[in-house]
Amino acid sequence: MSEENSNTLPAGWYPDTDLVDTERYWDGKSWTNKRRATNISTAVQTHKVINSSTPSSTSKVKDIWQFATGKPGESKGKKAVRRVISFFVLMAVLSAMGGNTETSTNGTPVVSESATPAPEVTEAPTLEATPTESTSPTPIPMSPVEFRVSALGDVADMRKDFSDFEVVLSKGGLLRLMGNILEIEFNIGQLQSLTPPDQYSAKFSEKLLALEVAVDGLSSAVTDSESSTSNTRNWLSKSRSALNSLEAFLKSVD
Repeated sequence: MSEENSNTLPAGWYPDTDLVDTERYWDGKSWTNKRRATNISTAVQTHKVINSSTPSSTSKVKDIWQFATGKPGESKGKKAVRRVISFFVLMAVLSAMGGNTETSTNGTPVVSESATPAPEVTEAPTLEATPTESTSPTPIPMSPVEFRVSALGDVADMRKDFSDFEVVLSKGGLLRLMGNILEIEFNIGQLQSLTPPDQYSAKFSEKLLALEVAVDGLSSAVTDSESSTSNTRNWLSKSRSALNSLEAFLKSVD
C-alpha cells in the first residue's frame, strides 16, 4: 500500500505489502512495527499482535523450560525428577564450559594414543535366579526432630537461592536467572522427598503447595518475554512470603 493512499486512511489494521497473511497497524500518520497474522482458523476469533522486535526463539525457550521443570498437569513426583535431573545437567554444562582443553606447548591439541584392546574373555554361562515379586516399602515417617532439622536446612538453602536470584535480576541475564530457578526447584524437590510425622503431614503439604505455586509464578515470569521486571519482583516477594510461612511452621515442629 503506497504512502499517498495511506495518508487518507483512518488508524487501523491493513494488509501488509511486505509479508503474506499479515496485517500492519497504521496509526493515522505512519506505519508502526506492530503486525498480526491473518491466517488463523475461524475457531479463534482474536488475533495476537506480533511485535517485530520480539525474538522468534521465545517459544522454543519456553518449551525447553517446561521440559526441564515439568509440564502442566504432571504429578509432583515426575516434576521433582525433571527438576533434579535438569539441575545436575546444568551444573555439568557450566562445569564443562569452565574447563580448558589440554594442549601441547605449540598450541596443538594433544591426541592420546588409543590403548590396544584387551582380548575378549568368554564367560561361562551362569544360571539366572528366578525373579521374585517385590513390593515397594512404605516410607517410614521421620521423627519430629529429624524432619525439622532436614526441612529447615533446605529452607536455608532456598533463602540463599532467592538472594542470588535478586542479585542476578538486578544485573540481567536470562540464562543465569533460569539457573537460579533450577536451584530453587531442586530445593523444592528435596522438601517433597521428606516424610513428615503423621501429625504434621497435612499442614506441611499445605505450606509446601503454597510455596510451589509462588515459585511456578516466578518461573513463568522469568520465561515470559512479555513479563516486566516489576512483575518478576512481585513473584519473588510472594515466593519469599510463602517460604517464611513454611519456615515458621517448621520451627513449631517438636
